Amino acid sequence: MKARVPENVIFATKSAMACEMTEKLLGEGAPSAFVLTHVVYSSDYGFPHMLEDRGQPYALAVRSTHNLHFLEERRWYRQT
Repeated sequence: MKARVPENVIFATKSAMACEMTEKLLGEGAPSAFVLTHVVYSSDYGFPHMLEDRGQPYALAVRSTHNLHFLEERRWYRQT
């Protein structure tokens, strides 16, 4: 038995879909002090990079095996 997925449907990962939907919502002015995500979306750097490019504060859940890279002090600032 086949799924019969239409030819025009393009495969996208959960992270890519979340990135696209979040970018659309934020672009349309959805109010958001910050974005929180599940560990699934932090494994793809495209999602946090999109948020950083928008200047959107966020917090990502990460796996215990996730490598951390510390940012320079100037990248951290308090928004007022």
